[in-house]
Amino acid sequence: QRDAARRTALDAAAAHGIAAVHECAGPDIEGEADLRELLAFEHGVQVRAYWGQAVRTADEARTLLSDLGAHGLAGDLFVDGSIGSHTARLRDPYADAPGTGVSYLDAGDIAAHVRACTEAGVQAGFHAIGDGALDAVVAGFGQVVAELGGPAVAARGHRVEHAELLDATQIEALAA
Repeated sequence: QRDAARRTALDAAAAHGIAAVHECAGPDIEGEADLRELLAFEHGVQVRAYWGQAVRTADEARTLLSDLGAHGLAGDLFVDGSIGSHTARLRDPYADAPGTGVSYLDAGDIAAHVRACTEAGVQAGFHAIGDGALDAVVAGFGQVVAELGGPAVAARGHRVEHAELLDATQIEALAA
């Protein structure tokens, strides 16, 4: 059934002229076996796989990537949740619900992951929607830039998925 679903999805991509797709997988949303099977699946559409699991060292990053066959430690590495479920991490409480959302990674966790991936020569990335989550991302990246320098960090093409509530200061910091 999984192979049939993969073929259907990749055939649909190919029918629309798409030659390559990204798979944003991770231990919280997809099993390792599913990712390995997808990467071994033969099809004309190229699959570039990202695994959303935080690491703390370059050796840990290299080992995880080698074991899974993934191309980067990015994609759905959750810093926060989503707006609809009131789990996106906000600075201020939600207007229609109590609380400010959830935080799965703090600035220290983010810095460790970015540092490890930068040193391992691979792309890091995060799912961050709320302004509070993006504050943590900006702070984490800032720590690594202060240690390794902006060019070293930028060379890996690290990214933030979603980033819906960025403000001008955060945009400027990430662009730098």
